[in-house]
Amino acid sequence: SRRALRLIVPALAALAGTTAAAPSYCTAIYATANPNADSGGKSRHLFLNTVSGTTAAYDLIDDAAVTTGTTYQYNASSINPVDGQLYYVERTNGTLLKYNPVTRQTTRVGQSPDLINDNSTFGSLVGSAIEETGRMYVYHSYGLVSVFRASDGGVISRPTPITFPPSFVKNDTTNGDIVLGAGNQLYIIVEGSLNGGAVGSHLVAINDQL
Repeated sequence: SRRALRLIVPALAALAGTTAAAPSYCTAIYATANPNADSGGKSRHLFLNTVSGTTAAYDLIDDAAVTTGTTYQYNASSINPVDGQLYYVERTNGTLLKYNPVTRQTTRVGQSPDLINDNSTFGSLVGSAIEETGRMYVYHSYGLVSVFRASDGGVISRPTPITFPPSFVKNDTTNGDIVLGAGNQLYIIVEGSLNGGAVGSHLVAINDQL
């Protein structure tokens, strides 16, 4: 979940020596869970109550809204502050979807080849974050960020390489996440080594024009 990161950015920033946003203190976190391909299970939206610390399978993901394909991989979930709905991506065919937690209805928003896992060029889709203007930032595992309109899935900017600090060496591919801090400052969590140290997860502010 993207909103989860608003809770942990301050702690990670302290470790990385970076000033970050104050926590949002959200009490509801949503994520997507994909079953093992051999299990035959359905993908689900997960709900985390940050007050009680409990996690529950909130609802099955509606595969019918994708309209194409037979196997599905969901990732890059984020709450859109414009409408309060959960946006996420089916990353084998690049479909952007939104889910209304109140009505439990899923709507297909749009589709783009830049939302497809592309391990030869951009890597896998790792995460997303949406700002109040409706701009959706998508983080790719080879260290790139692309920007979309959450309203219709239209491309604002194609995957752009992130500029990392000179003392930081990113892994060839990385897991992690992306989050918006104060003033819509973007941060990513990326795997690599700092100052020749051991490989680990690091918080990096994005200062590139996207």
